[in-house]
Formats: sequence, C-alpha cells, structure tokens
Amino acid sequence: MKNKLFYVLVVLFIIIVSGCEVFTIKGKKIVQEESAIYTQASPIGIVKIFITELQNENYLAAADLMLKENGTSLNASEKYDATSDLARMKRYIEGKTLKKETIDTALGNNIVILEYTNANKVIFYTLEKNKLFYITSYKRE
Repeated sequence: MKNKLFYVLVVLFIIIVSGCEVFTIKGKKIVQEESAIYTQASPIGIVKIFITELQNENYLAAADLMLKENGTSLNASEKYDATSDLARMKRYIEGKTLKKETIDTALGNNIVILEYTNANKVIFYTLEKNKLFYITSYKRE
C-alpha cells in the first residue's frame, strides 16, 4: 500500500514539475485586424500616422509630427499648447467613417483631404523636410 501511494505521488510530482500541458485552458481568441503600414515618406502616410496618434490620445506624439509653415520644429511650449486643439480634432473625427481620401499636389503643396460621413471634411497641409513629410496645418470644413 505504501509503495502504491509512493508511486502515485512520484507520478504526480513528475507531471507537475515536467511542465507538460496536461490541461488546456481556452481563452479568448485574439483577432488581429488587418492594418496597412504607413510611413512618413508620403503625405497620406503622415496623415494616417497623425490620425492614429489622435485616436490613441497621444497628443504630444501627434504634435511631434507637425512643423511650422517655415519648416522649423515646434518648441516644447507650442507642442503643449497644441494638445487641446488636437483633442478637439480627435473628437471631430471620432466615430466617423472615412469615405474618401484625396491628395492634391498642385503648386508644390501636398494637400490631403479626408472626407468623412455626414459631409465632414478635414484638410491637411503637409511639407517635405529631409525626405520625410510633416503636417504644417489642418482645418475642418
């Protein structure tokens, strides 16, 4: 009787310590959405990155993607001041479905127009600096 108990305990110990998967616990199935990879190498790419940062409420990172009209970077206080306006922009586009993207490169300007449902438009003005695009300004219509 003692031998049987000893062997059962040894087998249980081996099963527990060996790390084998004896029981399978099923959790939630993780679904990854298809996503396109956007870069700063194109006007539409920088706008999509900017929108993603707004949707994630990462306003300082979104402000890092902006330049002044003359091509210089925003200083720290200007980035901080821009966060409230960026939060308003996030609320403006929140929950709306994108219908159409238009890129206008006339006169050397790279203008990206995003049209959302309910006839809402957002126009982004971009500037190329060191082979990367940045947003100089945007407006809602």
